[in-house]
Amino acid sequence: MNITSTSTGSPENKNFGFWAGLSLSRKLLLAFGVLFVLAVIIAIVTLQGLNRYRTSYEEAITQGMEIAQCVRSLEVNLLQARRDEKNFLLRWREEGFDTAYANYVTYSQGKFP
Repeated sequence: MNITSTSTGSPENKNFGFWAGLSLSRKLLLAFGVLFVLAVIIAIVTLQGLNRYRTSYEEAITQGMEIAQCVRSLEVNLLQARRDEKNFLLRWREEGFDTAYANYVTYSQGKFP
């Protein structure tokens, strides 16, 4: 009984298709090439995510600064209103109601975004 084994006819080689006919150096080159392409894709996706994160962070900082400015403006307006209220209550009897009202009762014209 003569058993001849060829590299292309064995059942193991049929399962691997074109991969079985490649030399070891070609297999390694192909495998590392695929890994390199995957690494590049992951790097691109990561950089895009980082840029979106940075943009969102900068927008949040900008909005926070705008809100802080609005809060400071509101505090100033409230302190002015409180000061006018106290002045009105202290002086309305001396100056008269209409005069004190005209001098100390003001409406805030502050603008908020």
